[in-house]
Amino acid sequence: MKKYLLLVLLLIQQTALASEEGLYAWWMTIEFPVTETKILTQSISKLNKNWVKATLLSDALLKQHTSQKQYQEFKNSKMQFQWALDMNNNGIKEQFYTGVYKDKNNQTGKFVAIFESNKLIKIFTRSGKPGYNALLRTKEQISWYQCMQCGEFEAIKWNGKTYGLE
Repeated sequence: MKKYLLLVLLLIQQTALASEEGLYAWWMTIEFPVTETKILTQSISKLNKNWVKATLLSDALLKQHTSQKQYQEFKNSKMQFQWALDMNNNGIKEQFYTGVYKDKNNQTGKFVAIFESNKLIKIFTRSGKPGYNALLRTKEQISWYQCMQCGEFEAIKWNGKTYGLE
């Protein structure tokens, strides 16, 4: 009987630890607040006429919504929420921003917006919860990840005329 009681107590302890740490990775469950009516200097409706609010993701925002351990895990990765580089080789650095949005129908999602000289030149969206998404830069492309430790991403590439996702 004592063995069973000990086993039950160990299971309860493990369940409590799993609940505290979460059964899923934090980047799979985190949801960011969608609160802004302007991104940079642009009205949200200029990014997408159906959007009512959006939020750019940042280190500061992540730090507010994660534990120190989780935040440090992101900082130790090579992923970032924003990049600046001249991918189209015109002498002007494009700014790549990740974020989350909410539309007029209360639907949410994630986005990558590409600006050049404060002008929106391309935006990519994925509907779903307003969660984690980040960028990883390589020599040839910027990769848009929806999770931190999975191999699934979409490559953002310049094809000589416009940006596209592969």
